[in-house]
Amino acid sequence: MKKFVSGVLAGSLLTVSMTAGAAAVKQYILTEVAYPIVVNGSEYKDASNPILNYEGSTYVPLAKLGDLTGVNYKWNDAAKRVEIVTSGVAPTAASSGEVGIVEIDKKGNVRDIAAANAEIEAIERFTKNNQTKQAEGPKGLVMENGQLVLYAYDRDGKYKGHFSDGKISEGWIDLGSLAKIYDANIEYENNDIIFKESLVATPKEYFRMTLPDHWEESTTTSYVTKNNNVKILRETYEKGIASEWADQDQLKSYYSIKVFAEPGPGDTLVDVFYKVDAKDNKTVLYKMTWPKEKVMDGINVADGIRIKGFGSNASYKTEDLKKKNIIKSETGYRPYFNIEDLIKAGILKK
Repeated sequence: MKKFVSGVLAGSLLTVSMTAGAAAVKQYILTEVAYPIVVNGSEYKDASNPILNYEGSTYVPLAKLGDLTGVNYKWNDAAKRVEIVTSGVAPTAASSGEVGIVEIDKKGNVRDIAAANAEIEAIERFTKNNQTKQAEGPKGLVMENGQLVLYAYDRDGKYKGHFSDGKISEGWIDLGSLAKIYDANIEYENNDIIFKESLVATPKEYFRMTLPDHWEESTTTSYVTKNNNVKILRETYEKGIASEWADQDQLKSYYSIKVFAEPGPGDTLVDVFYKVDAKDNKTVLYKMTWPKEKVMDGINVADGIRIKGFGSNASYKTEDLKKKNIIKSETGYRPYFNIEDLIKAGILKK
């Protein structure tokens, strides 16, 4: 841990310290500090009066000590000494001429008004003369390690994180990531995708993206929003179960399809696939009869449907369920928005 010490320093790396009548001369090798010194949020920089380091201790030139802290100091030529008066310490006769007006509070503490004012002025002067521009992080699309990364700022310029998933490397951002940047809920109104403030009773609208008419039905994959000229890339995907096998929990979750086992003809077992609507109406989709004498461990085939496991642990080949029209292939559409267009529209800041 570094120590912070104030001291009288020459402007070189070699300081000579002597005491009255001393025969020996002590030499100290100091080096200019390599770490930043920050005063009230501004970095100290003065090439003519550098801050130095000696064996882990930091030394501030006395010539700058008053500017940085507001401490009063003077050279007493008669006594051949430096005299320092700090705020809160009663002035002595030798230094009273430098201190000026003082204030004593109810607890008996002495406050040097002149020193306090000087400290305020010194800080203001130092801050004004040594303003350092706050380091800005990257904005927009930035190439890092051979990969495009989006450093995202909302329309108010607030940093909201960086993104590299999906099609960011191609210059596109998905709907979910765009909503995450704004902490927004997404609502749909005809062809409008509306981004609204979340977790409030009366949410304000951040912005909306108006999609072209019949954009899902077109054979092309590229579009432009009607209201802010943002290019859209449409990606199609298959809704529902994408895995090779579908168990009964997945059928219920994705398609509201349940499976019920009932006795079949000739002492066989039948799996009944049926769908339940919002009003609890049941529609039978298919009845699959197990070949009782051929049931075995591993994969069985019943009515052209491949099955793994038994009863509630059964999984059915997804491809076979589609062939029997128990489940149907449905196409979904996922929009991606051009990042540069979002920046031009003011939705993202750069």
